[in-house]
Amino acid sequence: REPPHPAGDASTAVRRVLDHERRLLAALDEIARLASAEPDLRRLGAAVTTAIRDALGLAYVSLVSVDRARGMAEYVADATDFAPGVKPGDTQPLGRGLVGRCAREGRTVLVADVQADPDYVEIIPGVVSELVVPVLARGEVIAVLNCESRDAADLRERAVFVEVAANRLGVALENAGLLREREGALDVERRAARQLAVLNEIARLATSDLSLRPMLQRVTDAMARHFGWEFVAC
Repeated sequence: REPPHPAGDASTAVRRVLDHERRLLAALDEIARLASAEPDLRRLGAAVTTAIRDALGLAYVSLVSVDRARGMAEYVADATDFAPGVKPGDTQPLGRGLVGRCAREGRTVLVADVQADPDYVEIIPGVVSELVVPVLARGEVIAVLNCESRDAADLRERAVFVEVAANRLGVALENAGLLREREGALDVERRAARQLAVLNEIARLATSDLSLRPMLQRVTDAMARHFGWEFVAC
């Protein structure tokens, strides 16, 4: 039987674990902040993939958008110290690779030995395991987070972290989409109300004076004023 470890060693190990967990939680908070503050998907993807790569020490992390209508996946951004075999803007069919499998099935795909999986597509050499997590908005897979490691244990132990990160990213993207839709609807409502006001004013001007030329002048003046046109003639 081995002698027990000194209490100091045990407390140091506990502190190390707690510090690591705190860093992961801080990374999740940063991902949520980035997702809610950055409207550009490519810049957001670059920031999120870098945050995940740095938090977990992985070989490769990428954000891949999913277009079900076209049956294609597009690499939006990646974070790696190596030269990847794909670059942002590259596409692949959803029927190909572990990324495609995750997008089709809508669930997390974790492969401990990529060389034994026929769907594996090599992006950087020397990868042992791959984790692909769906990003959902309104119940649909709109993107996936693709993580690759040269140590199988890295991804098995941190799969939940990546799933939480994908969830926060999906919620933020869904909220951003709803906001854009609402703003678009409000713009349509505002334009319709403004146009209706113009029509009402023109109708009032057209019936307020029986003299044709003065009435037409007021109508063209009103149209130029409301729409900002440089020239209006009747």
